[in-house]
Amino acid sequence: MPRPPLHALLPLAASWALAAIGWPAPAAAWGDEGHEIIGHLAAHYLSPAARRAVDALLAEDATGLTPSRSLAAETTWADRYRDSDRGGDARRYRGTREWHYVDIEIAAPDLDAACHGHAPLPAGVPASQGPADACIVDKVDQFRAELADPRTEPEERLRALQFLLHLVGDLHQPLHAADHDDRGGNAVRVHAPDGRSGNLHHAWDTVFVRMLGTDPAAIADQLAAELPADAARRYAEGSPREWALESFAVARTHVYAPLPAATDRDLLELDPTYASTACATVREQLQRAGVRLARVLNEALAASAAPRAAAPAAARQPPPIRPALTLIANPRIEALKKNEMMVWAITMRRMGRPRVETSEVWQAAAMVNEK
Repeated sequence: MPRPPLHALLPLAASWALAAIGWPAPAAAWGDEGHEIIGHLAAHYLSPAARRAVDALLAEDATGLTPSRSLAAETTWADRYRDSDRGGDARRYRGTREWHYVDIEIAAPDLDAACHGHAPLPAGVPASQGPADACIVDKVDQFRAELADPRTEPEERLRALQFLLHLVGDLHQPLHAADHDDRGGNAVRVHAPDGRSGNLHHAWDTVFVRMLGTDPAAIADQLAAELPADAARRYAEGSPREWALESFAVARTHVYAPLPAATDRDLLELDPTYASTACATVREQLQRAGVRLARVLNEALAASAAPRAAAPAAARQPPPIRPALTLIANPRIEALKKNEMMVWAITMRRMGRPRVETSEVWQAAAMVNEK
């Protein structure tokens, strides 16, 4: 019997009670739980070589900003880095805060304007030291280019990875890609079915994520199990720009359009129907983010492993994110080379499998193309 969707596993009232922990806090991104789910989910689709490279880079993190150096824990690093001097000189806070979102206006959507015209990095400036007024779309492209370039200094490659682990996730929080003259929902006060009040951004950051459960690794495992291979292939397509526009459309359709009118207390009452629909939307956005993070890392780390001729720094251009998909190969066929494909097919027939599953052929081809 198929497992029920995650949002159906908890009674709605109980889900709200669990999610209410920390409800009044101001929101800035997916909460830690959302980012950790994305990290665990991405691990399902990383190639073995990419996973080894990720672990090796993260092992060099000496900042102490995350509970551990695991992939899932490091997905929260960029938020912690941004906030680490918020009570002091706020250099990190002011310098990286805008990198986490792109404010595409609901009333007059213009991604290029929201991205400050896509100003390029100044020559010789690493992405981690780039201008503060840059949007998330451009930062994902910049950090992906650095991670893919073996000439990038080791410390900067680590920073590129840490920012990518987080920003690809943020790109899929609908209110990190939309603004309705309300600071991405932070200025909209809402009242939840459990009786608590907070702001709309925090509800989508954290409250609806916590309705999925309390264990990020277990949630990710189930999200991966529920995601068909053809859906994963579709999700992996596109570019950061397209993903931002997709998240904007989700915000317009699923965040703002169903909102009720404000009450006399200037509160929007979120009923159980809104909460249930939002939970299902969050679930799909987390799946998209996990698959796409894996694709970005697989491609960037495969590119960085390939030998390249030296080129002047000023001549380097961010390599495009290819539309071709790069997800994890099936462990049963990881060892195959091109000249072993026929042997594998014959073996399958002898084992009583005259037809080979399409997903296995696709996974095998993806693995062979990486070799």
